[in-house]
Amino acid sequence: MSGGEDDPELPDAIGDGEPHLDEDTRGSRVMRFAKRLIDRRELAEDTRELLSAVLNTSDKAKTEAVRLVAREVRGYLKELKLKETFVDLVTSHSLEVSFRLKPLHDAKTPDPDDSAT
Repeated sequence: MSGGEDDPELPDAIGDGEPHLDEDTRGSRVMRFAKRLIDRRELAEDTRELLSAVLNTSDKAKTEAVRLVAREVRGYLKELKLKETFVDLVTSHSLEVSFRLKPLHDAKTPDPDDSAT
């Protein structure tokens, strides 16, 4: 078996890349495919394998996308030189915080005589 006519799964040696199948071979392939579709257990296994492959591929793609975005954001923030700016701000400036309490003008001041009763 070393040619395209002997093995229907292999392309013909002519070079067109298409296997040359006779009607019986095509019919038997269609019947095998139909039997696989009818056999629910095998279809369920194929579906499970396909779903697993799709999920694995999508998970890898998501991981790579997150890694790419993180690398780009890291590079952008590094170019902004936020760390150096913050260190310069902290070392060359002082922070003054003051609080002042003042009474509200609308608030009624408690009468000392009322609290005794």
